[in-house]
Amino acid sequence: YLSNKLGVSMDELLNRQLTVSSKKQLTPRKSPGIISVITHEEIIKSGARDLVDVLSLVPGISFGYDVDGVVGLAMRGNWGLEGKILVLLDGIELNEGMYGTVNFGNHFSPEQVERVEVIRGPGSALYGGYAELGVVNIITRNAQNINGVNVYATGGELKGTSGHRNAGFQIGEIFGKTELTISGFYGTGHRSEKELTDFNGDIYHMGNIYSKFESQNLNISLKHKELGGHFMIDDYSTHVTGYAEKTTNHFNNMLSDIFYEWRFSEKFEITPRIAFIKQLPYNMEDTALFYRRIFYRFNPEVNFNYTPNSKLNLVGGVGYYYDYAKDKDNNPDDVFRNNKKTINYFNYSVYAQGLYKLKFINIVAGGRFDY
Repeated sequence: YLSNKLGVSMDELLNRQLTVSSKKQLTPRKSPGIISVITHEEIIKSGARDLVDVLSLVPGISFGYDVDGVVGLAMRGNWGLEGKILVLLDGIELNEGMYGTVNFGNHFSPEQVERVEVIRGPGSALYGGYAELGVVNIITRNAQNINGVNVYATGGELKGTSGHRNAGFQIGEIFGKTELTISGFYGTGHRSEKELTDFNGDIYHMGNIYSKFESQNLNISLKHKELGGHFMIDDYSTHVTGYAEKTTNHFNNMLSDIFYEWRFSEKFEITPRIAFIKQLPYNMEDTALFYRRIFYRFNPEVNFNYTPNSKLNLVGGVGYYYDYAKDKDNNPDDVFRNNKKTINYFNYSVYAQGLYKLKFINIVAGGRFDY
């Protein structure tokens, strides 16, 4: 099915290299789990205008409309919006920390994506947390892929209202052993022009601002030899149904990480990494509803990859999360479940996975412990 949709041969599809299920490059045929991978060339050939179009090519993935204007993922018939499907962008979690959601619908530009890797099933041994139904790994184009400057714009119309107005750019340059990538995107428009009848029987004309969206982001990546890092600012807003007034729901994200690929030999590599995330999800513009809860995450971790021979591969690591949230509402009754204006969580984790290749089968075993 996927081979026919993308216009590539089955052999090409089965011999693509991916890392999402093992953190070591393997083909979909040899990877543990049910895996799909879609490359940049296939995305462009498919005519996809949105990452929703790209992911809809993968069997088992579908989308649904949730509360407050949010469009989310379902995996193999299971609704996975609130923290059940992990979405990664260049290795950084996109799921917001208050409810675990990720918005789709002109949020990510397919022109800037190098490939998408999907686990259709649990990925929690390697990733923990949100990966119980599946993992979507979005890998953007880097300096080697771009090698210069790329500027683009797209547009589309719906019946009676605007469809989308998108513009973006990518800059990728290599200076000796240093790689710099900068990309930006802005998009606006409507998801639909049809009527929506909600749970209460209220009817909304979606082309009349109720499905309007606006997306803007900036992604900077810098790597010098083994040291690298990312910095991303992402602002996504959508209009919502269910309120007396036309309300806008904002999702503000600041995502960053720094890592060092410490190669002791061709067989053994350790990668320490520190990520910092600041998010303001479900930031409503409504006179009757004030929701301002800021989420912070500090996440240091150390991962290793050991390949002593062509048959055996071992990966593992230890990690730590510190999550902190603060309620900005002046109402003293608006508190977290600990009856305070602030709340924090600590999480420690350790995981390991082994892959052993035999002549006719691969044996994979792994486990994860979270406290």
